[in-house]
Amino acid sequence: MVCCSAKAKLAKAVKLHRNFHFKTGLLLDQGVRLFGVHKFPLTKPLYKAVKVAGYTNVSLASIALVLLED
Repeated sequence: MVCCSAKAKLAKAVKLHRNFHFKTGLLLDQGVRLFGVHKFPLTKPLYKAVKVAGYTNVSLASIALVLLED
């Protein structure tokens, strides 16, 4: 009986999490830009904050994945 280690399962979960946020973030960003919501004065700061948070989420998941694969 072959069983995956806990580290391999965690690495797989982190990779799926990162890919999910990367792909959905791109789709949402295209939708926002399509409708021009990122240009409105009230939503411009929120758009930038959400975009930075999304990039931070993907980058932290990538760093965790590198540490898990060592």
